[in-house]
Amino acid sequence: MREFQGLSIEEMFDREQDLIAEVAEDDPWSIYKLIKFYKLLISKLTKERRQERYLLDYVKRQLIKRLIWYGEYMKTSDRKDPFTAKQCLKEAVSYNRQIPIAHYRLGFLAYQEGRYVNALEHFDMAISQNDVIKEKDYQLNDRQLYYAHLYRSNSALYIADKSHQFLERTSIKGYGQPEGYELSPLYNRIQANEHYISRNAVTVVSKEGERFCSLEEVEEVLNTEHKLICYFGDRENAVYYNGRGVTLQITRRKSFAFSFYIVQRIVQ
Repeated sequence: MREFQGLSIEEMFDREQDLIAEVAEDDPWSIYKLIKFYKLLISKLTKERRQERYLLDYVKRQLIKRLIWYGEYMKTSDRKDPFTAKQCLKEAVSYNRQIPIAHYRLGFLAYQEGRYVNALEHFDMAISQNDVIKEKDYQLNDRQLYYAHLYRSNSALYIADKSHQFLERTSIKGYGQPEGYELSPLYNRIQANEHYISRNAVTVVSKEGERFCSLEEVEEVLNTEHKLICYFGDRENAVYYNGRGVTLQITRRKSFAFSFYIVQRIVQ
């Protein structure tokens, strides 16, 4: 960011559109560069105590947008970096607490690390905020909302199960279990939910209809011979044919002509 250090705020705003143009193909490095640019701009606006509050609000919104994108990318791309993903999403939430999609991603990261209390908190916030937030870019889609409820349920069950295990291990004189106390049948839902999540992780749509499969089955599907496979992920789309594929890192609409050109290259 040395190239921007000596610029005035007005000059930095003039350079903003040039940087945005560089991320037309959603290159991760250019997004990261834009994040650093907006952080520096916020610092300059804050230090100079500019009266135009709308400028600071605008820059923060732009920064949040890129932090969410970069956080999601580092969580879901083939170059996964959970730590960086977590830092970006946490930073986005530090600027604006009401970002359901950021809490949803943070919930998943906490769940994967076995931090079920944090996961429960984030899924709770994602669900409650999703009904009131107006920014569509921050909202969960129907499938994400469904999984937020499912993982919130499992997080709560894991927390309760941990307490139950403690009670079973601990013997305190005079404090026995109440009469008629028994393990709730809901605990059986933990493994049932995990099994459901595992085997319904990916939706497969073909001319035969729609079905679900596990992540382990995805590789087998992608290597199917003589069939064109279109894969739509959270942050990466790809096209496969006979095990060969091209990844399209996109968040914006691409023209049909460009997509068809990519398909032709693979088939040929």
